Amino acid sequence: MNQVLLLDGATGTHLMAAGLQPGECPEKWLLASPEHQKVLIDLQVSYMKAGSDILYTPTFGASRVVLSRYGLGDQVISINQALAALSVRAREEAGRKDVKIAGDMSSTGLFLRPAGDTSQGEMEDIFEEQTIGLEPSVDLYILETQLSLAEARAAVLGIRKVSSKPIFVTMTVDAHHKTMAGNPLPVCMLSLASLGIEGFGINCSQGPEAFGSMLDELTRIRPHGMKLVCKPNAGMPTEKGFSMLPDEFATKVSQLPLRGADCIGGCCGTSPPYIEAVKAMTNAVLPDRDDVNIDGFACDERLIYDLDGYQIAEEKIAADSKLDNALFDLPPKIIPRIWIETEEQLDNLVEELPLLEVPVMLGAENEKLLSKAVHIYPGRALIDPDCVCPKWYHPAKK
Repeated sequence: MNQVLLLDGATGTHLMAAGLQPGECPEKWLLASPEHQKVLIDLQVSYMKAGSDILYTPTFGASRVVLSRYGLGDQVISINQALAALSVRAREEAGRKDVKIAGDMSSTGLFLRPAGDTSQGEMEDIFEEQTIGLEPSVDLYILETQLSLAEARAAVLGIRKVSSKPIFVTMTVDAHHKTMAGNPLPVCMLSLASLGIEGFGINCSQGPEAFGSMLDELTRIRPHGMKLVCKPNAGMPTEKGFSMLPDEFATKVSQLPLRGADCIGGCCGTSPPYIEAVKAMTNAVLPDRDDVNIDGFACDERLIYDLDGYQIAEEKIAADSKLDNALFDLPPKIIPRIWIETEEQLDNLVEELPLLEVPVMLGAENEKLLSKAVHIYPGRALIDPDCVCPKWYHPAKK
C-alpha cells in the first residue's frame, strides 16, 4: 500500500520574520549564532509535528556560485555540513526517526553552453562539491526551483559522482508549463528519467489550482516507479503576503494525489499550519497508478518522439567538422547514428544537436567517450548497438 508523502513548507520567509535582512546571506545568518539556529530548528520541528515526512535542509542557495557572492565560496563543504546537521538536530528534537532528510539544492542561475558560458564539467563540479558537504547527513537529494533541463541534468550527474541516494527534481515553470529555458515539463521528466532519478515534479511557479493540469501532462508519460512531487505556493503574492489561507490551500493540495501526485507540500507563503491542514484533508492512501512503458520514447530539450514513426540510419555519421552538413542532409523520420571518435568532437555535439528536431542515437569509440556524450546530450538518446551502454544510463530503445 503506497502512502502520500508530506513535504515541508517555506523556510526563507520565516527566517526574514526572525531578523534575516534583505540581501543578507541566509546560510551565514543561520550559522552566526545559536539563537539563529534555534529559529530554524524550531521551524523544522513544527513542520514535523504538522505531519511532514520529508524535511528539506536549509541549503537552498549553498552552492559555490551563490556563496561566492558573499565571499564564502571557499567554505561550501563546511557550510553544507553544518546546515544539514541542523536538520538532523531538528529530527532528533521532534522524535521523528521516520522522517527523511533531503539535501536541498537550487539553481545556480548559470546557463550551460551554447546558451551560456558554463561548461558541462564546471556545472557538475558545482553540485558535486555541495553534495560532499550534505552526504553524511541526508537520506535523499532534492533539486528544486530548477530553471533549465540542462542544469538539472548536470546537477544530477554531479550528485552521482558522490552519492547513490535517491534524487528528486522539481522544476519551476511558467503558465505554459515551460522552464525559463523553454523546456516543457514532460520533456524534462523523460530526459531526467534517463539518468535514473526517483522523483520529478514542480515547485513554486503558481498556486495549487494550476498543478492539476501539469500533473495530467506528466502522468501520460510517467515512467514506472517515478514519484510525482508538487510543492505549490500559497496562491499568488499580494501586498500582504500570499492569497491563500491554510484551509483553502489544503483543500486544493489534498486533491493533487487524485491527479497523480505522490509527494505534496508547500513553497512560498506556506508555514506549519498549511502542512497540518493538508495532512488533515488528504487521504493517506494513494490510488492505483497506471504504468507507462517509456522504452520507445526519446526526447531532446524541447520535444518527445515516439520511435514507432522512425527508422534508424544504416550508416554512422562522424561527429567531425562536417556533422552539421550531414545532419542537414538527413531524410525525414531517420534517426542519425552519431559516432564520436575523439574528445574534440564532443564540442560539435554541444553546437549542433540543439538544432536538431529528431531523436538521436549516440555511439563512440570507447565507453569513456560515450559516457561523456550522454552527459552532454540534454535529452534521452538511443545508444548505438555497436557500443556498451553505461550502466547508469537508461536509453530509449527502438
